[in-house]
Amino acid sequence: MKFFWFLCFIGILFSSCQEENQVRTIDNLSQNLTSGVWEISFIDKNGRIQTEEFQGMSFVFYPNGKSEAYRTTQLIDQGNWRAYIDSGKIKLELTFSILEGLNGEWNQDFIRESQINLRRNTQNSLLVFEKI
Repeated sequence: MKFFWFLCFIGILFSSCQEENQVRTIDNLSQNLTSGVWEISFIDKNGRIQTEEFQGMSFVFYPNGKSEAYRTTQLIDQGNWRAYIDSGKIKLELTFSILEGLNGEWNQDFIRESQINLRRNTQNSLLVFEKI
């Protein structure tokens, strides 16, 4: 019986790791971004946690590189996004007009279907998008 529970544990461990160990590609990032509605579940810019400023906002990223930010159902900002590789790192560039704090180049740190973690090179910043 112990062997059965051990096999169950190993099965659960492998199934949970598979989603988190996706191959990092621009296509994965682009497909994830454009496949749903996202919210910012955590943002730390230079040691200052700013998550509350983005509560109640949702983000939509379109395949044509356009993006929109909503607070509930009201459109509050529009912008652009692009994914690319620079020096072997997958990057996401965001450009908004009102939400300027999100603007710039972010390095993909972690990706899975429901979460994308991004970091800035020159700053101690972390941006976490989670699918709603």
